[in-house]
Amino acid sequence: MIFLIFLSTLILLFWRPFSLPIWVYSILGAVICLVVNKVNMQDMVFVFNIIWDSSLTLIGLILISLVLERSGFFDFVSIKILQFSKTKRNNISLKKLLFYLLIFTSIVTSFLGNDGAILVVTPIVVAIISKFKFDKKNDKYKCIYLLLFIGFCCDFLSNTLIVSNLTNIITAEYFHINFFIFLKNMLIPSILVFIVFAWVCNVLAKRILPKNAYFLTADNPCSKNIFILNLIYLFVFAIGLLFVDKVNIPMGVFTLSAAFILMMLNYKKNIDIKILKKAPWGILIFSFGLYVVVYGVYKEIDNEFVLQWVQFWSNYDFAGLLVLGFTSAIFSSIFNNLPTIMIGNLVLNDYFNNFFYYKELIYIHILGCNIGSKLTPIGSLSTLLWFGILLKYNIKIKLKDYFLYAFIFSIFVLFFAILGIKINMYLF
Repeated sequence: MIFLIFLSTLILLFWRPFSLPIWVYSILGAVICLVVNKVNMQDMVFVFNIIWDSSLTLIGLILISLVLERSGFFDFVSIKILQFSKTKRNNISLKKLLFYLLIFTSIVTSFLGNDGAILVVTPIVVAIISKFKFDKKNDKYKCIYLLLFIGFCCDFLSNTLIVSNLTNIITAEYFHINFFIFLKNMLIPSILVFIVFAWVCNVLAKRILPKNAYFLTADNPCSKNIFILNLIYLFVFAIGLLFVDKVNIPMGVFTLSAAFILMMLNYKKNIDIKILKKAPWGILIFSFGLYVVVYGVYKEIDNEFVLQWVQFWSNYDFAGLLVLGFTSAIFSSIFNNLPTIMIGNLVLNDYFNNFFYYKELIYIHILGCNIGSKLTPIGSLSTLLWFGILLKYNIKIKLKDYFLYAFIFSIFVLFFAILGIKINMYLF
């Protein structure tokens, strides 16, 4: 029964009949679980305590992204990127552009989360492409692959900091991992991921993208003073993230407060209380409903078999870590990384209680969920948002192209990410 409820909830979330907010479908699944006694009120309180802070953190990060976008901050950066990408002939080198966009997207993703990055960077890249002029008509279509690479980057590079992905926030909250410890364990894998991903993008770009493009001039909507003010504020915000757990302030409260202060700093750019309506407040209800359903699934699974699976592969060093990482990746790509991260966290907690504490398994699970979710379009919330944005701009990417590049990127990137964890084990 519970597996039927779970699958039905996922189908409704992806299908979205009647175009209702996504939280409606997840909360419906949660109510059904409660009615048929698959979860009780105590379980619901337990789930709420796990997800409320992480959900508010994500809402705050997306709100910060919206304020920065409205202020013209990202447009200012994109124009600078275009200037750096110019060749001696004064046209745009698309290889250079891709590289700088990957760096830009990685930074935005690391500090504002993959969902916030998708919402901000994708429209910027669409705007840049729309101002390109080519000698051949077909060359403009080829630039769509820039969007594909940037879409992958938002999830692949969302492992560095706790705030980089909702899955990171949930896991760090559940296992009480502080900001410094998380960064220490994820920095080397993230560096390897960027190097490998950028290299594969460069190889593919040589075959796919046109060499150069002509760019039609665009006005900069953001003054230099406003840009510097926002940049300084983001630097202070980043420092605050390092110490927020030391002063016992919930990260969600800190992030939302930071977003409100940023709104006040940018009041001259016509940013007012109305922007709050664009913030995805429904994420809190959505996360709660989905995780109630997931917790019902967890209570029904054969926990002994799963624990033995983890224990068996834990004895096989790097090969075992690869198997466990790709297991998380496969489940994330099929069932979405949000349910997978929670079930995996609950299983790992049982494993630590029954066997021994093997902290690398936590980070392997996160990497599998964040990177492996890209194997299918339904694997992560950011990918669903990305397809929604492309649909809004009437941009179509063939599914066969998506699956092909998703497979190529995900296999390479996840392998080296797990290798990064292994290197980290030897160094520390």
